[in-house]
Amino acid sequence: SINPRVMASFFRKLNREELTYNENLEFLMTHPHNNSRIKAALEYELQQDFREKSFALKWQKIKESFN
Repeated sequence: SINPRVMASFFRKLNREELTYNENLEFLMTHPHNNSRIKAALEYELQQDFREKSFALKWQKIKESFN
């Protein structure tokens, strides 16, 4: 399971890397705007038995895949 706080951090990083789009066009998109995802992640209530599992994320490789 992924901690929603970590997901919020991930989408903030996308925003900093300018991998975002115009928030006003969200209604035309197939996915929510990053800011909407951040808000939803921060508002998500974890279940009592939530256990975070770590995984390796190679940010540089992901970033290169966009080029």
